[in-house]
Amino acid sequence: MKKIIIGLVFFMFGIVGYMSAQSCPSPIRGQSVGVNSSLYSASYAATSLSRITYDYAYALERGFRNGDLTRHELFVLENDLNRLTRRINRALFDGRISNSEWTFIQFDMRNLERDMNREWNDDQRRES
Repeated sequence: MKKIIIGLVFFMFGIVGYMSAQSCPSPIRGQSVGVNSSLYSASYAATSLSRITYDYAYALERGFRNGDLTRHELFVLENDLNRLTRRINRALFDGRISNSEWTFIQFDMRNLERDMNREWNDDQRRES
């Protein structure tokens, strides 16, 4: 009887562990996004991610207008933004974002933000 109870407890922990590993935190308002099946619509994700890329593009444009970014810095950052946009479009092509696709999108977003902060706060200025 003791072995059966121990077996059931391990089985329950295994099921709970498996179920908790099937979802990850969402970039969209703290919702839960399933790894194998998306819990939000693809159009909602596409709208949110396109808004993020729009915000990055607007920040780059503002930085160039203000003179905080040189032409070369803007060119490099726009290439990074285009890479992020292509990755998002590829991820949304099948109508859902898998865990690995979301990980790569986050990686590209972190790299873009890091590069933007570095270029924005350096001593180089565009001459008007």
